[in-house]
Amino acid sequence: MSKYYEVILSGQVLGRELERKSFPTNFLENYFSGQRLGAVNDALKAAFKKNGWEYKRFNEYECWAYLNRSANPSEPDFQALFIVRSGLPYCLVNKGESFEYAKLKESAKRENGTFYFFQRPNDRFMKEIDDIVFDYLPL
Repeated sequence: MSKYYEVILSGQVLGRELERKSFPTNFLENYFSGQRLGAVNDALKAAFKKNGWEYKRFNEYECWAYLNRSANPSEPDFQALFIVRSGLPYCLVNKGESFEYAKLKESAKRENGTFYFFQRPNDRFMKEIDDIVFDYLPL
């Protein structure tokens, strides 16, 4: 007699949530812990590439996106966006749990995730950030 059992389950998954401190939140918190805020260096860019983040440029902004391809591989939704302006971290848009960094200037929970700002936003920049976020939303 075998000590293993075979079980077949069927049903539907109605939703999903990332576990607290899971990637990508953990990846970025580890990077910024104990560091002064400065220019996004080559080590962070290499880590983004290594961990499957995708790069796209939007005028004066650079965006690294961690895409969720499990629901719809042909039109993935984003899990996290890391937006850089003039070489400096500007905004993290995260759909997971909270992002912890002591030197954040502001954070706001909005319809498309929680926005964490490394620099103070104004209305013009908020519109530009919204345009970037909308570019990643599936139609």
